[in-house]
Amino acid sequence: MGYHVSDANSYLVVTGGGIQDVKIVKKAWVWPWQRHSRISISPFDFEITLQAMTVEKLQFSLPAVFTIGPDDHIDALGKYAKILTGKTATNSAKREAAATGRGHVQDIVKGIIEGETRVIVSGMTMEEIFKERQVFKTKVIENVQSELNQFGLRIYNANVKELQDTAGSEYFKFLSRKAHEGASNQAKVDVANAMMMGNIGEAEKRGRTRQEISKIDAQTAVLETQRKSEKAKADAELATTQVKLDMGISLANIEANRNAEAKDAQLQRQVELERAQTELERRRATDLVHAKIERESAQQQADAKFYAESKDADGLLYKQQQDAEAGYLATVKGADALVYKQKQEADANLYRATKEAEAAFIAAQKEAEGITEKAKAYGHMASVLGGPQGLLQYLLLKSNTYEKLAKANAQAINGLQPKISVWNTGDQGANGGGGGDAMASIRNVLQGLPPLLSTVHEQTGIEPPSWLAKMPSGGEQGPSQAMVKGTEAGGKSSFKSPINPARAALTLDSSLGTCIRISLFGRRHKLSFRATMAPNEDAAPVARGTMATMKQSWADLFRWRQRVSITNEYGETATEWQSPEPLQNPVKLFMQLSARDWVFFIVGLAAWTADAFDFHALSIQTVKLADYYNTTKTNITTAITLTLLLRSVGAAFFGLAGDKFGRKWPMVLNMIVLGLLQIATIYSATFQQFLAVRSLFGLFMGGVYGNAIAMALENCPVNARGLMSGILQQGYSLGYVLAACANLGVGGATDSWKTVFWIAAGLSIGVGLVRICFPESQQFLAAKRAGKPKVTPAAFFRETRAMLAKEWRMCIYCVILMTWFNYYSHTSQDSYTTFLLTQKEFGNAAASRGSIIMKVGACVGGTIIGYLSQFVGRRRAMVGAALISGCLIPAWILPTGERSLSASGFFMQFFVQGAWGVIPIHLNELSPPAFRSSFPGITYQLGNMISSPSAQIVNAIAESHLLTRPSGDRVEAYGPTMGVATAIIALGIAVTAALGPEKRGSRFETTAPAGAEQEVMMKRRESGSEDAYESEARLEKGG
Repeated sequence: MGYHVSDANSYLVVTGGGIQDVKIVKKAWVWPWQRHSRISISPFDFEITLQAMTVEKLQFSLPAVFTIGPDDHIDALGKYAKILTGKTATNSAKREAAATGRGHVQDIVKGIIEGETRVIVSGMTMEEIFKERQVFKTKVIENVQSELNQFGLRIYNANVKELQDTAGSEYFKFLSRKAHEGASNQAKVDVANAMMMGNIGEAEKRGRTRQEISKIDAQTAVLETQRKSEKAKADAELATTQVKLDMGISLANIEANRNAEAKDAQLQRQVELERAQTELERRRATDLVHAKIERESAQQQADAKFYAESKDADGLLYKQQQDAEAGYLATVKGADALVYKQKQEADANLYRATKEAEAAFIAAQKEAEGITEKAKAYGHMASVLGGPQGLLQYLLLKSNTYEKLAKANAQAINGLQPKISVWNTGDQGANGGGGGDAMASIRNVLQGLPPLLSTVHEQTGIEPPSWLAKMPSGGEQGPSQAMVKGTEAGGKSSFKSPINPARAALTLDSSLGTCIRISLFGRRHKLSFRATMAPNEDAAPVARGTMATMKQSWADLFRWRQRVSITNEYGETATEWQSPEPLQNPVKLFMQLSARDWVFFIVGLAAWTADAFDFHALSIQTVKLADYYNTTKTNITTAITLTLLLRSVGAAFFGLAGDKFGRKWPMVLNMIVLGLLQIATIYSATFQQFLAVRSLFGLFMGGVYGNAIAMALENCPVNARGLMSGILQQGYSLGYVLAACANLGVGGATDSWKTVFWIAAGLSIGVGLVRICFPESQQFLAAKRAGKPKVTPAAFFRETRAMLAKEWRMCIYCVILMTWFNYYSHTSQDSYTTFLLTQKEFGNAAASRGSIIMKVGACVGGTIIGYLSQFVGRRRAMVGAALISGCLIPAWILPTGERSLSASGFFMQFFVQGAWGVIPIHLNELSPPAFRSSFPGITYQLGNMISSPSAQIVNAIAESHLLTRPSGDRVEAYGPTMGVATAIIALGIAVTAALGPEKRGSRFETTAPAGAEQEVMMKRRESGSEDAYESEARLEKGG
């Protein structure tokens, strides 16, 4: 077994279990029930010398070189692997030769080439072969290739050399001589022709030379005449231009003079204007200086007046401040003196109270030690006297209690002349309630009750109330039998049964009770006892042992009433069949939660939602991340695998921290670090850095689930837990929906994945900061105070080891169950967006919409089925949801339209997350009460760790099996892979849940924190009171 990868020029051939024929892949998981080999696709050369005969019966030899190798196509490689590899392999060396194509493949290929070439040559003449060499080569290649296709081989190149004579034939030799002689004669003819052509050409060249010289002379004369004419015209034009230029110069001089005179006049005018303006400004400046001097003088006078007044005000203010400070100091000193006096008096009172408390404590301690010693003595005495009943009889005799009772009764009836009634309450021997029977005293009371009521009726004529007893009429019943009616405390049920005093056999339940008041001779007496018939049918105790639990759980699954263990206020435990409580209005269930309960529930839900958003920010963007880091989608899912693997470590650390230190600060640290790691993911420059950051992310992500569900559910009322558990679990689906909406909003650009990660970081850090604003869990604080405020690490881990030793079967079962469930969700969800993008050819927006609708169905299903689990039971809800989801798989993967796929995805996740909705409360009820933060988180994350390769396995299998899309493209088979895997997992969940335990209705609200019980036992040992504790336990057990 292992993960095998082939070289660049080879493929893996995998056969065995789970593979119908053969599988040709570059990389694959090879299981123990499968075998694999490697085939090379490198081409190789065949040098062949063919012996053939033409239509004229001429034999010749044809040397040729063919370059042949396996065709790089899945179908062709399958043929090659099945037909040409491994046939003649008898050992590893031969098998390697066969795999590379250097063995019997050469013989087969050589035979095909020779046969096809001979067939082609036999239909051609020698002249055709020479003249149509390319046609001959093409025919050979086409015919040979058609034969090689059935073996998966391909001709990469074919080179046909010159034809040669066979042994005993000189055809090509004579052809060569003929060609040589013909070439020699042709050369002589060519020389003579060349000499003739040379003489003729020389004469032609001379004549053409003279002609060209004459023509050039004539053309030269014509050109000289044309140039002279052009020169005369140019001279005339030059003279005309010169005259025009002289005239322009004269006109320009006249115009320049006129302009200079006008400019001089204009400048003179501007000078005069400037002089006038200067004089005006001078006069204005003089007036302005005088005004400014006057203004500054007035300002100086005003400043002097203001300075004097401000100094007067400052002096007055300083005086008032000094007076106020003096008064303040006097008041402070007086207050300090008063406070000091009161503090001294309080210290004195505290000291006095402390000493009085210490004295009272010492007195109480001594009294307790005396009682302890007395209890020890009573314990030894009880063992000597045959049990607590014997001790009780001894103490009654010693204190003359019987004599005092007889004397009091005699005084009560003195002078009343009573009637005496005598009855027998049956055998009191070994079978009737001897001294060793703990229930003898209660049975005696019940046996004596009917005759007592009959005697009261005979003596006084007074009948008991109708709700208590029905007296016999006539000869219907004797005095020794009465009809007694009892009502369970709380008014749940009632019973009416005849009791025979000689054979009274009743079911005892100390949580039930009846109080009888009777009037005897004018006096009122009250008799109270705790004995009645149980309203529910007794059930066998919960089985212990693996096989016994599986057998009992399977039988209970088909019985509507549920086996429930009840522990009353006296520590007594009984098992009975209880009918499920009727479903209540969800609004009423919501109203049972206080404002504090809602705050903790919402914070836990927000933490779980942010955790899911962080995780799915990667899983729904595998295509973008693969493009960004230039790698495959399977490699990107490696990050998911690493995250899931390391979540169990974080679950163990933060879960135990939550059980020991509380839910608040571990969660705060968890959420803030998660946000920072999301930011670190954004700045990961390489794929290796990306994997490292996601591994750290898994460590901190694992600690969220346990603390979140413990904080959210530990204060919920029992009958509301199913509904609130279903809502809480949907934080995972809600996180997916938010991540998908974010992905839809940012678009399909490659770099847009970073925006989704920024949003995830903000959510995580925000939840951590919000959690700081709220106090520690009230239930945890109360349980911690009840179980000693300080729990040492030694006691904590000692109790953890004791829990694992006792509950190891439960731990293994929960890990197996969580493994199935994590495979369930990751297989059906993580690759769903990729499935829509690749196999169904959806765009980024359509795929995101389908994912959002799918997760909306998950939110609705988890809430509804979690709510129904309170009525139908946890296991029935999980089994039913898993089986229905398995039936919906074809409708989930076969449609092609967006609407149909969205609808089937909605209902598929309705039942997938419906089964998940039961998990939070189911794990809390199955977990040891003191470990409700660590146990669910660790089992959940261990299941996550085992199922961590789920996304990678789905991607690897899908990429190794291709389907043809409607467009004709070959794509990965995500749909069939997810469908088959989900069907197997759904069946596994149904079987595991059907054979597992259930503790619906268990009460864990008042359990002390982990380690508290061990701490109490250590304190008892240190104080030397362990014997008293054991004596007390023996007394309770005996009584």
